[in-house]
Amino acid sequence: MRALLLSPVLGLSLVACTVGDSGGGGGDDVAATCGNGTIDPNETCDDRNTADGDGCSSTCQTEATPRLDVSVDKTTLATELATTNMLTVTLTGSDGFGGPVTLAPSVLDAANAPLTAWTIALDKTTVDVPVNGTATAVATLTIPSENKGLAATVKFDATSTAGTGTFSAQTAVTADNQLTIGVKLDANGQCVYPPAGTVTMTVNSKIRFLNQDQTSRITIHVQGDPNSPNNFDHQPDPGSAPGTAYAQTPTSTGNVQWYCHSPGPTVNNLRVSVVAAQ
Repeated sequence: MRALLLSPVLGLSLVACTVGDSGGGGGDDVAATCGNGTIDPNETCDDRNTADGDGCSSTCQTEATPRLDVSVDKTTLATELATTNMLTVTLTGSDGFGGPVTLAPSVLDAANAPLTAWTIALDKTTVDVPVNGTATAVATLTIPSENKGLAATVKFDATSTAGTGTFSAQTAVTADNQLTIGVKLDANGQCVYPPAGTVTMTVNSKIRFLNQDQTSRITIHVQGDPNSPNNFDHQPDPGSAPGTAYAQTPTSTGNVQWYCHSPGPTVNNLRVSVVAAQ
């Protein structure tokens, strides 16, 4: 009789064990723990911390890597000797990048060595870029009147906290083996000269006296210094028409004076010194 009573009790006990059992074998609803180094459900990354801005957010979602791109407004530049040229460098932040960027300019020859005779200067070497915005810096490239190189690469390298992007930009520069002196007329019909002094140029370079007047001709007078050979020929009349140039290419060293033979005035403080190539 006692054996018969045990059967129902045992049956109830077995049923009770299966109702609402959470189990101990690892169900599908395990909670994600950001920062534990394991990519749990609903996480796309886990770098063992809960900091933002390091590529994996405080909720363990993949963050875009801050990006910086550097560009220059001219990738090529054709000019001549004795010129000053402006280049604009643009810094563009994206994917959350913003902050200070350090720019380092350089001028390199064909062998990738510094071309020290050409100079490059920035209006600012540290540029603050707005978050996901742009900022600019202006570079001044100065090419000397002497031929100490006719081709170079101007390079701009950027340093910042950005993790990806284009951190360098460059301009290929070529310079004609010539220099130009502009002359124009004032309201009284007299030549307006550049500042007094001596322009130095290299043998076999060309020098151009450009008539910048709109209506009148200009004739250039050249005269050798007493102790120096005359490297130039006097320009014949009627001289250069507006917008045209009188050009000479000296083949030996020496010094000359120059001024407007017509219409004048005569001056004695403008000289050209021709030196040997270095």
